[in-house]
Amino acid sequence: MRALVVEDDVQLAGYMKDLLRRDGFAVDIAHTGGEGLSLSRENPYDVILLDVMLKGGIDGFSLCRTMRDEGFRQGIIMVTAKSTESDILEGFDHGADDYVTKPFQYSILSARIRAILKRINQLAGDGNNALRTGDITLNLLTRRVTRKGKPIALSRKEFEVLEYFMRNPRRTLSSTTIAQHVWDRDFESTSNIVQVQINHLREKINSGFKPAYIHTVRGFGYCFEEP
Repeated sequence: MRALVVEDDVQLAGYMKDLLRRDGFAVDIAHTGGEGLSLSRENPYDVILLDVMLKGGIDGFSLCRTMRDEGFRQGIIMVTAKSTESDILEGFDHGADDYVTKPFQYSILSARIRAILKRINQLAGDGNNALRTGDITLNLLTRRVTRKGKPIALSRKEFEVLEYFMRNPRRTLSSTTIAQHVWDRDFESTSNIVQVQINHLREKINSGFKPAYIHTVRGFGYCFEEP
């Protein structure tokens, strides 16, 4: 799963990122409303944690409304020090799924995230939680991958790499881009972890099947497409 934290307090944003990572999220951080809007347009987030009082000319309420108007249907939780009844009502009026006031206990915030994701998945149904390319189907709710109806067992990171490929078909993606989106935007490594994960993924989705879907674009990266 993938989360975006829009928070101008650098220390708090880092704290939330570390805890979300422990819960299995790849996490991006935005410190301004403008940066948060840009990232929400570029990436398929499962949940966004959004402060209200942000720098950069776009406050959290306005950012939430803009995201909803642009079609973002996943979870948005306001996490803010603004705690009056009118503030909370304004958050919900602008499209927030939940409203958590600072200071907060992360265990409570984590439970609310899980509840929202569960509710969204139930409302969407399996049809809207499945990605399909050719004869490959990836179910975001059950975490099940099949090819020609036959199940393929993937590790968590293999699943996330395949999900990113299937959300970006026919695009050439560099190893750095894949790493930053599947792990998180601040991922920095000189290791061959992306190549290793892709090689494992290739072996599993190609074993006993034709044609191949993951293609190496020499000098640039990888491309996922149905031949």
